Amino acid sequence: MIMDMSPRLMARAFVAICLAALASTAPAVEVESGYFAGEEMQPLFGAKPSLLNSEPAAVIVFQAVPDNFDILAKFDAWARQPRQYNYPIYGVAVTTAGNPSDVVEEILRQRGFGFPIFASKRTPIEEDKFELLILDRGEARQFKRADFEEFGKQLDKRAARAGLAPKSGAAATSAVVSAAAQTSTASASSLRSGPHNNTRYGFRVVFPKGYDYVVSANGDGAVGKAAAGSSMDLRAWAASNDADAQGKPGRLDIADYIRQHLDYIRENASGEVTVERRLEVQDDEYEGRDIVYSYARASDSPSPPPGQQARMKGRIQIFEVDNVFKCVGVEAPANEFNRNGDTVEAFVESFRPMPE
Repeated sequence: MIMDMSPRLMARAFVAICLAALASTAPAVEVESGYFAGEEMQPLFGAKPSLLNSEPAAVIVFQAVPDNFDILAKFDAWARQPRQYNYPIYGVAVTTAGNPSDVVEEILRQRGFGFPIFASKRTPIEEDKFELLILDRGEARQFKRADFEEFGKQLDKRAARAGLAPKSGAAATSAVVSAAAQTSTASASSLRSGPHNNTRYGFRVVFPKGYDYVVSANGDGAVGKAAAGSSMDLRAWAASNDADAQGKPGRLDIADYIRQHLDYIRENASGEVTVERRLEVQDDEYEGRDIVYSYARASDSPSPPPGQQARMKGRIQIFEVDNVFKCVGVEAPANEFNRNGDTVEAFVESFRPMPE
């Protein structure tokens, strides 16, 4: 989905879900003690600031970019598991001028992560785009690999050394339970199914059977929520065509929009982005473009598996109607994309750039 912003950020919409969140965010707080002492953090979706002053703690510091969604999902799954000690578990999302806290909050809200998250303007992470940290006595130990079994063992050792009382059996940490409950309640209340008729920009798309969807906070589109076990990313969005790639007043054509979309994917890909098919499409009097592309995505593992596991495939269809780009897109691991060709085709073909 895309907000009304520069088309460079528009191009990030499908990949990074860069939405213009209208939901209010809490003010930043200064961390009083521990590893982040003196830094300003902004709680997202009601995260409790007291977590920031408690150690030992399990923390993931990250940029809200597509390469990190897999590791964030793994961290989220690990955070929901029962554990012996009740230590804090939370994330710190690094924000930038191009990805401010309200946009980052909407990106993460749409993906339904359950652990508490704070936004920070600390120095961006250049190499790995994430840091998996154990905080203890004002210091941090970084884990380069997503080995959550070892991560948990090391946290238990530090929790025992810090004098935390062991918990019984199946209880999860209170911090994670609280955040997960808030997220699941919000998600359940906002989930819809079937057709999405966008009243803000005027388009329509039908999400397939088995997919619910969530409407973006500013009403510019919707993102599908698939059943468990599916990695298919389905969404539809729109954005005003009112600026060029440098953020100056100007206009783009569809070719410019597609080029910037692929350029952003290329920045986050392991190698070149291959355009497998380009089509001109027609819907009544409106002309559009339909692009199928593929690329290799970086893995959080030190040795990403070759072939299909690291290969992604996507399809985007774009129309421009009255100075508004109206778009529908699908992205998934290449083998899953190909296996669900009928679903992809039906979803894209259901898209109408004007309401019926």
